[in-house]
Amino acid sequence: MLSQLCFHYVGKRFQGEILKISEKFQEILADDLHDYYVNEMRKSNYGSRMAQMMRINNLIQKEVYKHREKMDLARIFEVFCVEVSHPDLFL
Repeated sequence: MLSQLCFHYVGKRFQGEILKISEKFQEILADDLHDYYVNEMRKSNYGSRMAQMMRINNLIQKEVYKHREKMDLARIFEVFCVEVSHPDLFL
């Protein structure tokens, strides 16, 4: 789940060749996940679990976007100054 979030973010932010590479990594992860569920777990129908994981990832992405909007407004209007440990998340 975390790798999907990271590759999606990087691809969306940097575009071009990096987007292609991140999409390729996501395809590889999806294939590996499918093999795991089908061959290791012996579950051919894992759609509900996948939907739950994607719902969690979407909630995380919404929260990041919400905080990014607030940070952009704060910078524009110079409302406050905050130092964060990972400023790239808010650009």
